[in-house]
Amino acid sequence: MVIGGWLLLLLLAAFGVTYGYFFGMPGLIGGLPAVALFGVLTFAAARRRGPEWALLPIAWAVLVPALTVPLQIAYLDRVADGTCTEVPSANIDIVWTCSTVDVLPTLLPGLLNVVPLLWLVSSRGDVRCAALAAAVFGAVRLLVPALFWLAEGDDVTLIGSYQFPPATPYNASLVVGPFLWFLTLASGAALEWRVLGPGWIAVLALGAAGASLAAFFIGLGFLALDV
Repeated sequence: MVIGGWLLLLLLAAFGVTYGYFFGMPGLIGGLPAVALFGVLTFAAARRRGPEWALLPIAWAVLVPALTVPLQIAYLDRVADGTCTEVPSANIDIVWTCSTVDVLPTLLPGLLNVVPLLWLVSSRGDVRCAALAAAVFGAVRLLVPALFWLAEGDDVTLIGSYQFPPATPYNASLVVGPFLWFLTLASGAALEWRVLGPGWIAVLALGAAGASLAAFFIGLGFLALDV
């Protein structure tokens, strides 16, 4: 697996996450090509069955938010319009009060985070180690937003804009998420640095930039909600 493939995967994933946050389902224009590239890299690694085979669980954990974020934002938008109650706000375009029970199912796309568990059946110890690390970080990324919502009680607040994003949680999970994504990337680079070689520094740097940009643009999204 060449370093160029990893870098392109990171770029597509970061684009899919950021675009998906602001526009929902259209963010899949980054996520679906990332999955296709993952398939190509998987096929190439399968032919050799070399050390790079252990990178695949981490690669999946890195790219999967490019699928889960657009799907969740689109699902949240439907829930907000269908079952939530809009409340007046002086500073934000749209504010909804929603039942926690109604919004928790919007996290179901996050189950894709634990797909790396499939690699636990591998006979190779390095693959199982990478799969376990990727699955643990994926589970954390799934549980964190759920815990934030549960902490709000029976009802949660969603906010949105007449432009973008259409509907989004109103808590710190949106800022924590990009950094959990970077920690996933960093753990993968630490586990598999022998495979990545010197290129792991570039991978980490690009990942840090992607996570920081995602947090920055999400912050701008909150500011854009002010009327």
